[in-house]
Amino acid sequence: MVRGITGVFVLLAGFACNKLEEVIPTTADFEMTDQTLVVTGTFSSNAHTTTGTASIFEKDGVKTLLIENFMTDNGPDLNVYMATGTDATSYIDLGDLKGTQGSLSYTLPSEFDHTAQPFVLIWCVQFSVLFGNAELQ
Repeated sequence: MVRGITGVFVLLAGFACNKLEEVIPTTADFEMTDQTLVVTGTFSSNAHTTTGTASIFEKDGVKTLLIENFMTDNGPDLNVYMATGTDATSYIDLGDLKGTQGSLSYTLPSEFDHTAQPFVLIWCVQFSVLFGNAELQ
């Protein structure tokens, strides 16, 4: 009985994960001149195929997360987290995922420490599902 309920939940979660507006952003809004690369990592797939790279750049004390060559599935309520691990129990929420493909940038809060939160998570808030993650090293 539990197996059947779990199967239905996974099936429903899969169908419900098609609600993000398709936006294909570019790096045009992110000026890379004089930026210092701090850390970088490659996305791994979890519940949904997710590819691309994530990097943190710094200039004048301001850190920016740049996600490039990115692709993941659509989903409802997808957010970008900087987290201590892939379980999303301790994280900084950077807000809504800006698109499912292309290049995306997010300004990081001043208190952000990449050694304390080295994981970039693409997280479906509605279903508590990890689409993909990148460990920054």
